[in-house]
Amino acid sequence: MLVALLPVNNVLALEETSNVTYYENGYYFETSITALNSEARSAKEGSKTVYCKDSSGKTLWTVTVNGRFTYNGSTSSCTAATISTSVKDANWKITNKSSSKTGNTAKATATAICYLNGNPINSQTKTVTLKCNANGKLS
Repeated sequence: MLVALLPVNNVLALEETSNVTYYENGYYFETSITALNSEARSAKEGSKTVYCKDSSGKTLWTVTVNGRFTYNGSTSSCTAATISTSVKDANWKITNKSSSKTGNTAKATATAICYLNGNPINSQTKTVTLKCNANGKLS
């Protein structure tokens, strides 16, 4: 019998938190944070997603900021920030996407526009921020 032992460095654990809701112009927004933890305990990757939903709970579109962070117990820093979006309802389109990083914060901004018969009838601009504290806690 052959047994192989593999090192467990860099094992990732997934942690998720979500937060519902606030109403705005007939829509509500749900926020979810997903974090990947490294065994190194000095780096963290995560994402924060805002889901725009209608009154029946159907997701219309999402904006996600993805961030990479380093931390050491006394300071933290964002090393990368990207944006991803998705549209779940054909009446909506997402425009003007951007992402940035400053200090310990990853930020993404996008504008979603609802069209009826080819004409814009509603516009929502959302900024999603993901922060990492000095102990690696994402918020």
